[in-house]
Amino acid sequence: MDTLIVKVAIRMATGFLIGFVTLLTMVYMNPSALGHANGFELVALCLQTYAFGATSAVGYLCTSMGMGAL
Repeated sequence: MDTLIVKVAIRMATGFLIGFVTLLTMVYMNPSALGHANGFELVALCLQTYAFGATSAVGYLCTSMGMGAL
């Protein structure tokens, strides 16, 4: 059971990191695409980080489960 929890945590962290890097790349390349035209609002950036990270984390976890890698 402990190895399952560790594997799930690693998959979720990896997916969250992929989503976070994707968001940072989008903000760096074109900040107005996400609504950051006049500057960066910390709360908005944190919420977008959570949105991209959580979606990618669940997607990465489900993909690894579907492929039998878990």
